[in-house]
Amino acid sequence: QEKEINTLIYGRCKVFAIRQGDSSTIKYYLTNLVKMTIQTFSKRWSDHWEVENLHAKVKKFFGFEDCYSGKEDFNLCYWELSYFLYYLFRLYQEQLRKKGIDYTLLKLWECYCTDYDISKAKKHFYSKSKMKSFKKRILAG
Repeated sequence: QEKEINTLIYGRCKVFAIRQGDSSTIKYYLTNLVKMTIQTFSKRWSDHWEVENLHAKVKKFFGFEDCYSGKEDFNLCYWELSYFLYYLFRLYQEQLRKKGIDYTLLKLWECYCTDYDISKAKKHFYSKSKMKSFKKRILAG
C-alpha cells in the first residue's frame, strides 16, 4: 500500500507499507519523491541491495569487514582506495581470462600480497631434501 502524507519536518511525502512474503510484519518506508510508485520503489530497493552486496564483497576481499572509523575522511579514503584496487584487480583478471588463464580474485590478491611464484614455493617447501636441511638449520640454532 502507498499513501501521501504531510509532515511538519519533511513536508509532503509518500509512505509505502510493505509486507515481505508470508511475514506478518509490515515495514514502512518514507520518501519525499511523491511521484514514486510502488514499482519504482521496488526497483530502487533491489538496486540498493546490489550496492550493499558489492560493498560487502569489497570489504571481504580486502579484509576490512571489521574495520570501522568514525571519521569521514578516513572512511572516504578507505572506500576510494578499496574500489580503485578492486577495479585494478578485476581489470587484470579480465586480461588474464582473454589469454585463457582463469584466476580468482582471491588468488590474484594472494599472489600480489605474497609476491612469490607459487610453483617455486611449493617445490622449495615440499621437497624432502629442502625440508630436512631447513629442520637441521632450525635445530642447530
